[in-house]
Amino acid sequence: YLFETDVALFVGDSGDTAFRFSAEYELMFTQRLILTPEIESNFYGQDIPELELGSGLSDIKLGLRLRYEIRREFAPYIGVQWSKKYGSSADYVRSSGADVSDTKVVAGLGKKVGKESLSKEKWLIHGLSLVYVCGFNRIYHLPLKM
Repeated sequence: YLFETDVALFVGDSGDTAFRFSAEYELMFTQRLILTPEIESNFYGQDIPELELGSGLSDIKLGLRLRYEIRREFAPYIGVQWSKKYGSSADYVRSSGADVSDTKVVAGLGKKVGKESLSKEKWLIHGLSLVYVCGFNRIYHLPLKM
């Protein structure tokens, strides 16, 4: 069993600060079938209106992924992710007419290289869009045809 936590502190050029905490735990049903509950929370030191982020607790994400390791380097998964905005961040979202909480179905392919952890690349099925998330900077939206 592997319990993993990540804590990160971000400081921007203009003095903006952010803090992120995330944790996940691997429940191994078999050597290949693994269930991973995860939690992530973000905190900001100040309001950043242009990014619709409020100071204090901004959001919490809870997720559950089930993956099957065909090989350690190749592990497709499917899961669900729930997120909710809080405080001023929720106020920004409400003012734009969106919901403060959201649930997504996630599916993806985790890959492991050496002792590195599984990648965070994933496909999100959200509404009528299929979203590919790669790292923190690239997001591709592909409309789904019904």
